[in-house]
Amino acid sequence: MTDESKPEPPRTAVPIIAALAVVLAIVAAVIIAGIISPAEDNLTEGQQIEVSVTEFIAARNGDDEQRKRDTACAQFDGKILADRKGKLSYEKVADVALDGNSAKAEVTTKVDDKDEKTATWNFVRRNGKWLVCN
Repeated sequence: MTDESKPEPPRTAVPIIAALAVVLAIVAAVIIAGIISPAEDNLTEGQQIEVSVTEFIAARNGDDEQRKRDTACAQFDGKILADRKGKLSYEKVADVALDGNSAKAEVTTKVDDKDEKTATWNFVRRNGKWLVCN
């Protein structure tokens, strides 16, 4: 008696197509989630204030007057930085205190990488963006 081999059932592409469909569904979900909730919307208020400090200091160190106006409130009072001549940088933003559309934070700055100073900075939120308003 001889063993006759049973013919293998024909192979189908169904498992590959199913796996591809799952991968495409996951990719689509990630893309849709990114559109619905962009990463910048996931920042805490404190992180948003730190971003405003970074943008304000970059504008102050640059020549673009419009950018300077865009990072400070209309009532901006530059007294807090009057003695800070040179290239300004910030070391940290701490103790952020929120009160609706206004906030305060302790901002530590340096001029030309020396002369560290901490001061209370005031902020206001306009059109969803925090502006420096000392």
